[in-house]
Amino acid sequence: GCEAIGHALRTCRALRVLRMNTCQLTDGGTDDKGIRQLAFSIREPLCLLAELEARDNDIDEAACKFIADALLEGDGLRCLDLRDNPIDDGVGGTALAAAVEQSEQMVALNGIDINGTRANLACSQADGWQPFEVTFLCRRLQKCSTLRYLNLDSNDLGPVHLEALAIGLDSAEHIRVVSLRDNKLQGTFVDDTGIDRGCYDGRGVKRLAKHLAQRRGMRSLDLRGSHIDDRAGKDGLAQAIYEGSHALECLDWIDLREGPGVEDESIVRPASPGVILDAKGLDMCTSAFLARGLRAQPELVAVEAPGNGVCVPWSCDCLAEALRTPKCQLIRLVLNKTILRVEGAVPLFEALKKCCPPLEVLELSHACLCDSWVGYNRERSLDAIRECASALTAVKCNLKQLILDFNNLQDDGLSIISTAMERNSSLETLGLRSNALSEGTDLARMLRANRGLTSLDLSRNKFTQKGPEALVEVANALVKNRSLKTLDLTGSGVDSASGPRLALLEPAAVALAYCLDENPVLKQVRL
Repeated sequence: GCEAIGHALRTCRALRVLRMNTCQLTDGGTDDKGIRQLAFSIREPLCLLAELEARDNDIDEAACKFIADALLEGDGLRCLDLRDNPIDDGVGGTALAAAVEQSEQMVALNGIDINGTRANLACSQADGWQPFEVTFLCRRLQKCSTLRYLNLDSNDLGPVHLEALAIGLDSAEHIRVVSLRDNKLQGTFVDDTGIDRGCYDGRGVKRLAKHLAQRRGMRSLDLRGSHIDDRAGKDGLAQAIYEGSHALECLDWIDLREGPGVEDESIVRPASPGVILDAKGLDMCTSAFLARGLRAQPELVAVEAPGNGVCVPWSCDCLAEALRTPKCQLIRLVLNKTILRVEGAVPLFEALKKCCPPLEVLELSHACLCDSWVGYNRERSLDAIRECASALTAVKCNLKQLILDFNNLQDDGLSIISTAMERNSSLETLGLRSNALSEGTDLARMLRANRGLTSLDLSRNKFTQKGPEALVEVANALVKNRSLKTLDLTGSGVDSASGPRLALLEPAAVALAYCLDENPVLKQVRL
């Protein structure tokens, strides 16, 4: 059959497209005579075939070499598809890579078709890329000068592929948007059960960092779901993003572009100019990019980045440096569920004392400010709270809302915050939910002295664990307070008490009822 088709190809002057997918051209990989006949016909000058598909035919390395040699001699084929065949980087794959490198006519290979302004190759090679496919892709990127958008999402790209792609992008500065979501760019990935798999390899990320440090073509880069943790730290990709000469305006979910920009439906647009809204958290690269934007774009006034990312100290240093920059106009920063710990929180609180205009809203719930970890030291863990207290008493402090929920402050941390609040008049909302608080003395002293706080959240704490005394002290202090309007004590034990415990906590309930009667400003106490 292949002999007859080969003869027809050499004589027929009309055939342009030939598809022979799953046709047993090699008889299960045991006979390559059919492939030889096809290759012999392709190299003939009289053959005008432009597109050839031979998927799932057990074409091995040796048979592939015949096709590669034919491409070198007869450069008429424009589209070739050999997917689902056992071709890797052996003699056949290497020869095919050399052929597509030299070919002037080839525009599509194994479904990789780059033409026009957009190349959407998402999931096109989900089973993995072969070296010759990467070679072809990079060559097409350089030659297709109209290309602006390149989507390689979910293609099982690894470190070797990213390295080759970054080298290709060096000569393709006309490309503006690159999306590499859901790949294995560092060799590691998370399987369906949530377990880390693979072997770490940073060569591709290092080469991408070099590209961003030196080139200015790319405007948007999306690396979400590619498990880049940048273990090289400040000497790797994050530093290139923070200090490089690139012209990036969008990284992952952070979009700093003005107006419509380059059309990209996969990027979450800001709700309004100068506001970033997302639920993915900050990792090292995105925090470095955000800090770069804060230094240069005064219209960026609010950032909301709650998530589950780990913001390492170097990233926080970048954000702190950006907050101190004269051009920075940030007034709202939300980093809930972003793991800062002491090392990351201290520089941020230090920057609050010097930033101009001063920050008005800071939310750091679930930030692990005082949480335990390996080598935990309670005294050291309170350094972040001391810096927070120092920021609250600074002359430039204009903070109106501070949320420190779920940070394990405990009573010693509360004492530090309360002392600072006695001298603070700008803060209106303070959130201390679920911080293992049980003492009321420091809170009572703060409420007697403070004249600015209007809302206080003390829910999910342990004020009734030892008896009613803590809440009684708080209630007695509220009788004299004339600023607080809302107090939240939900989950503190008063609402769920019954039997003997209800009788034990009765003094607290009576004291709270009395302060509501005597205090005309206090409008609501939630139990």
